[in-house]
Amino acid sequence: MKRVLTACIIPAIAFLFAFLLYSFQTQEVEKNETKPLTYHAIKSLKVYNYELPAFKLDDQVFLDNFNSELDQTYWNIVKRGDNYNNELQYYHPNNVTTSNGKLKLTAKKEFVRNHYYTSGQITTQDKLSFKYGTIEFRAKVPSGKGLFSAVWLLPKDKSRKFPEIDILEVIGSQPRTIYMVNHWKNKNETLTDYGTFPIKDEGFHVYRLDWTEEKLTWFIDEQKIFSTTKQVPQQTMYLLINLAVGGNWPGEPNEKTVLPNTFELDYIKIYSPSWKE
Repeated sequence: MKRVLTACIIPAIAFLFAFLLYSFQTQEVEKNETKPLTYHAIKSLKVYNYELPAFKLDDQVFLDNFNSELDQTYWNIVKRGDNYNNELQYYHPNNVTTSNGKLKLTAKKEFVRNHYYTSGQITTQDKLSFKYGTIEFRAKVPSGKGLFSAVWLLPKDKSRKFPEIDILEVIGSQPRTIYMVNHWKNKNETLTDYGTFPIKDEGFHVYRLDWTEEKLTWFIDEQKIFSTTKQVPQQTMYLLINLAVGGNWPGEPNEKTVLPNTFELDYIKIYSPSWKE
């Protein structure tokens, strides 16, 4: 009888031990796969359940979901009063914040250094640049005449102002119209190819650019919206995100423009094959 019990108990204990070990390992895998990702940049990183659309997912991914202060290893927080296109804002670090998992660029009506408005801009100039790739972000743009939200790319080469890729441009007087633009220079002439799209509401939407050697393709909420093969940039570029005030296109704020007002980003993801080089 003892031999029979021993023969039954030992396998049972072994089975129980194996089951517990398997459960522990499974929990660890599930824990890792659902672990919130806070910040990663150009290093070995497995982004679970995320498939980059234009390129094969391997280990070269930049991800910021703004759960903490901006890492200035990769981001510049701009302080500048010199503007393009007769814009009115003074870009100040006080207007760039992160809270509740969001990047917030806030335009205010206040007088700073001969400017009647302040706002926020961040860039990756001299810190993070790439050639070709996929850029995706989730954002909510503000409404109000005179406000101008933008996510865009410029050449790493500081001697060049073009080409320029506008992944998203929105003027506050038309907050449901998304502009997607490719700019280039032909001798002394500036040329563009662009598309527009009407979004259904003024909430958060997912925006994406696929940039290959042959084509630029824009997506909104996973829907392909616009593509062009005209003068596709072949330069290494860096990223800019800003909320401008005033200027030639949006015009000045009026009495109906609510200030302060904020351009919000929930996350940004970038993949580039150039990081393998």
